[in-house]
Amino acid sequence: MVIAYDDFKGPNASGVWHYFKSFGHDNVRFVNGGIAQLRAEGVKIVKGTEPKAAPKTFKIDPKKINHKISVDKHEVLKAVKDIEINGDKSQYVIIDTRRIEEIIGVSKLDNVARGGHIPNAKFIEWTNFSDATKKFSFKTPEEMQAVLDKNGITKDKTIYTYCHVGAGRSSYLMTVLEKLGYKNAKVYVGSWDEWGNDWNMPIRR
Repeated sequence: MVIAYDDFKGPNASGVWHYFKSFGHDNVRFVNGGIAQLRAEGVKIVKGTEPKAAPKTFKIDPKKINHKISVDKHEVLKAVKDIEINGDKSQYVIIDTRRIEEIIGVSKLDNVARGGHIPNAKFIEWTNFSDATKKFSFKTPEEMQAVLDKNGITKDKTIYTYCHVGAGRSSYLMTVLEKLGYKNAKVYVGSWDEWGNDWNMPIRR
């Protein structure tokens, strides 16, 4: 079993979760509340250099790579066009999990060429689901579902989540969707770092 944790919020640990699951290693978990909850539960926390441990090797079986939880830019572009034509009746939903400064293009991370967002995306920042008050990675299921209901995110849709690189905030939202019973959610791996640097892809600000 692979166990990942971060401070408490969830994005970094969920990125590890999605990475292993993408390559077919399903025995992976992450700690709800991260190191904050480990401390609260009395787990011993040590300081200093990393403890010596035997390296662990994970062999990737190409036949077990899980393509069902990730999506590429071409599939996202198809969804953009479908939403443009069909609006709320489209089978797709694209969710931008980033900060508003990134969404409107005033903040560009990693020197990405263009700032902005993917056309027709819904804006639901990941912090809507993480419980900063109680230091848990997730709010209650009822609170999280209410956020999705408010934004019209229904379980019959194919949902694509994205952030800056697709290995944190977007994978975190995917874990939220999974916990709430959404069966067809995928992370756009590459996310804005790829999309914003590809001049063939449409953007909005």
